[in-house]
Amino acid sequence: KSKVQDVLTNESLPLFDRVISGTYHPGSVFKLVTATAALEEAAISKEFRYDDPGVITIGDKFAYNNWYFTQHGKTEGNIDLTKALSRSTDTFFYKVGEMLGVDKLSSWADKFGFGKITGVDLPGEVIGIVPSPQWKWKVKNEAWFLGNTYHMAIGQGDLTTTPLQVNTMTS
Repeated sequence: KSKVQDVLTNESLPLFDRVISGTYHPGSVFKLVTATAALEEAAISKEFRYDDPGVITIGDKFAYNNWYFTQHGKTEGNIDLTKALSRSTDTFFYKVGEMLGVDKLSSWADKFGFGKITGVDLPGEVIGIVPSPQWKWKVKNEAWFLGNTYHMAIGQGDLTTTPLQVNTMTS
């Protein structure tokens, strides 16, 4: 087997351009989109405060935890947007995402360049996924639930982006 063959058949895909063709959950950097959308759509004001319970439950089956509660059994207390961003408080953004709604969250993800080509002059760029209730029904044949909005608001769930899209959003 030649060295070229080794590279072409390598399972770690050394020639795969992850920056433009790899899709990943953006995670907490997406909270910038959620925060901006909530402020711009007046779902919250700059004075908005939230008393972090550590975990939000929906019925008796679904629990959505904040990392600080999961790791240390503690809550953030009564916090504003600045502290929620600096501490990456999931429960704050779950609630803000709920107040904003999935349609506005999806619309702002689009405004920040998610779910579309950036236009970089390289072949192989992919768009990722900005989920919506319509997308979920069409692709998964499942209804959208509040928990899906919670996950999207913190950059998880079905939301996927390329590293280039995240870079573009932050710039």
